[in-house]
Amino acid sequence: MCMLPPHTECVERSASVPYTRSADASLVCVRHAERGDIEHYALRALETWSGATAGEQWDQGLNLLPGAWSPVAGDQRLVIRHEREGYERPAIWDLAGGKRRDLAVDLPGAVEPLGWWPDASAILVLHDHEGRHRLYRLDPMSGALELVVDPEGTVSGAAVRPDGSVWYRGESGAHAARILSTAGGEVVTADGERAPEGRRYRSLRFENSKGESIHGFLATPPGEGPHPVVLSVHGGPNWHWRDAFDPMTQAFVDHGFAVAMVNYRGSTGYGTEFREALKGNIGFPETEDTLAALDSLVAEGVADPTRVFIEGFSWGGYITLLALGLHPNRFRGGIAGIPVGDYVAAHYECSPPLREWDLATLGGSPAELPELYHERNPMTYVDRVRAPVLVIAGMNDSRCPIGQVMAWVTARRGHGGRVDLHLYDSGHHAMAIDEQVLEAELELGFLLEHTA
Repeated sequence: MCMLPPHTECVERSASVPYTRSADASLVCVRHAERGDIEHYALRALETWSGATAGEQWDQGLNLLPGAWSPVAGDQRLVIRHEREGYERPAIWDLAGGKRRDLAVDLPGAVEPLGWWPDASAILVLHDHEGRHRLYRLDPMSGALELVVDPEGTVSGAAVRPDGSVWYRGESGAHAARILSTAGGEVVTADGERAPEGRRYRSLRFENSKGESIHGFLATPPGEGPHPVVLSVHGGPNWHWRDAFDPMTQAFVDHGFAVAMVNYRGSTGYGTEFREALKGNIGFPETEDTLAALDSLVAEGVADPTRVFIEGFSWGGYITLLALGLHPNRFRGGIAGIPVGDYVAAHYECSPPLREWDLATLGGSPAELPELYHERNPMTYVDRVRAPVLVIAGMNDSRCPIGQVMAWVTARRGHGGRVDLHLYDSGHHAMAIDEQVLEAELELGFLLEHTA
């Protein structure tokens, strides 16, 4: 199930688009999965006037994504993103010469190409390390790096202007996004009142049960702990929490809750091996890492172990329902938004790309791997859940279809459990502002009711 994150929309950057066209429109590069699967793309460049193949790139077992073509007409260089070094890195694919050159970048974490300077003298790249970003100017010939922006948070979009300045969308856990320029100041402002400042995030580092170091973020209310805590599980699972502004997290904190945001095994941003940890092994690693964060915060005196809630949307909703059944005595309550409640039913009810994701990630269908699907299915443990649950779901969701959600709700209620259910008349994630406000009110009301 390829899901989106809970409260924050996943912003696709230029290196993640499915295709891109050259400056003179003579070539187009598309990503495709015919040599791998929906998780591992190859690239094909095509002549736009004939449809003939102009070039191919394929890194077996790894992912390739097209970036931006050189903005100079006639220059057939395309910057792409590869994973040969274990982290995302830029490369130059020159269609004219038929050669590819991987660019060595001496930085920890992922480095993603975003675009070119207008004269094609340099590439704008985003450095993503432990959920925080920097922008650099990368010389494609020498590999020299020059820092452009250190936003003390994250960048959710950036581009080079014709005058060589960089406009970027910068934000942090404490500050809502602004459109800024390296030439100075805020260049685009939204109408209306600006969001108030929030509580800053601090980085978390702790060990899971396997002895592996796991990273995440923590936001806490004023005052000494231990606080009631919300374990906020991100969606995706191919995504990760960043030091970025999230109104729902700030709302939890405003109401006295500490919020732990764990980048569990399977998250992006920590290298290919870390992201691939869920191959044939979904559900349990994410749950283990989330509870390891809780144990760390309890030991630190931040979290009250008797007032623990877990919440998440999409894949986070799946982990929420699974964790409530696997560890029924750890939680005061759970909030599952657009969740997978019955994984077997979800596989057959969801859209074809989502079924392909299951096949690529789990290694087969429920008919082929019945024991694995049974073991990692929240429905298997529905009778063990003890905490009350708030379920929020869309009536027209092709990712987490309503039928399998209602199957879990009906089964839980059949075992005498309390399930508060809110349905809205749209698809995966509610986009209407009024609906988002209502859901926030429902979540906060649920938490406060069950905290006392």
